[in-house]
Amino acid sequence: MSASRKIEQLHSDGAELALHSWMPRNPRAAVFYLHGLQSHAGWSWQFGEYLGRRGVALFVLDRRGSGLSGGVRGDYASLDSLAYDYHVAYNHMLALLEDKQNVTLFGHCLGGSLLGGLLAKGGVFANYRSFVFCSTWLGRLHAVLSPEARSIIAGERSTELVDVDLKAHDFTDVKKYLDFISSDPLSIKCITARSRALFLEIEQIYLERGIDSGAASAHYIISSTDPIVNHQASFEVFNAITRNAGFLSVIPTNKHYIPFTDAREVLFKRTESIALEHHPTGWTHPVG
Repeated sequence: MSASRKIEQLHSDGAELALHSWMPRNPRAAVFYLHGLQSHAGWSWQFGEYLGRRGVALFVLDRRGSGLSGGVRGDYASLDSLAYDYHVAYNHMLALLEDKQNVTLFGHCLGGSLLGGLLAKGGVFANYRSFVFCSTWLGRLHAVLSPEARSIIAGERSTELVDVDLKAHDFTDVKKYLDFISSDPLSIKCITARSRALFLEIEQIYLERGIDSGAASAHYIISSTDPIVNHQASFEVFNAITRNAGFLSVIPTNKHYIPFTDAREVLFKRTESIALEHHPTGWTHPVG
């Protein structure tokens, strides 16, 4: 069983969005993946191929302004636009699946924070059985910025570009992936100032409301150490928003982007186990 990448163009509120999928015949489960700030769906080819060989479909939307999707590069204009785009892509995926109940939501880095906000907001995703935060610093802006600094960012409406200040060597130490990241013309190097206001707003939503996920299981996957994520600060938020009901898995690497490290198959296998409702070694519950 295998799956090659397919790219579909979806129309969403004036923009053409690229939905990438690796879908084997008669998939047993599906993973809907929210990519990080710098990355895009094209970074997920090994993940998609691995899951496809095991009967699990992977769907990754290039967010508006990212990857192959239309829109202003690096601009996140509003929560409503973000939510609508993901709602359109998610429902398109569900229409392709025979088993619409066996879906895992997976957010990497910024994608995890966006996932948290969309879940707390509600009305975007339905019929999911589990959700995963991977290499995500939940509540980051609230942890590192003073109330005064947050107030300034919250008022940002400018489309002036701001450097995201992400370093390839924090993501991986494998040369072929370092070269890939450094030469990728589609990776995001800058975002608009108003995008930071949206990221702050999204954090505020899940920090205030938590996530009412019903019967869905919550998972947190992290590197042993991560140069970008403060584990302790993020653990506290994860515990709070999931009401101490989440599972934790630690992957043996000291880099941020686990799919581009030598520990990638550990991540892939654990994601497969979540999607297929297996319970492998390496999980603890609850996190706290």
